[in-house]
Amino acid sequence: MAVEKNPCNERGCLGMCCWSNTLYLPATERRRLFPSVKAVRIDELAEEEPPAEEVVAFGGYVGTAMMEYYRFIGACRYLRNGECGIYEDRPSACRNFEVGSEDCRKIRFDEID
Repeated sequence: MAVEKNPCNERGCLGMCCWSNTLYLPATERRRLFPSVKAVRIDELAEEEPPAEEVVAFGGYVGTAMMEYYRFIGACRYLRNGECGIYEDRPSACRNFEVGSEDCRKIRFDEID
């Protein structure tokens, strides 16, 4: 299997989207990648100061898949020197975030300014 190249690194990005973010993930994926995270109510997830650096809240269902919101403060636990330490096995929310898209540029420039 060929190793996936991280286009973020090739563009000189320092992983701004990997800092203080909320991901919407299938519960099975969140449990596999972020296993021991404090569960909170959905209204607590929206608070500026959540009860822990990493929290998770029930996010409903998509078809039969239970979804969760995973919120982290600071760097993602897998971010190493501006690179994703699990790039080939990264969460689906990260896979679906288009590099260089309007959202990507907004995060980069908002964080840099």
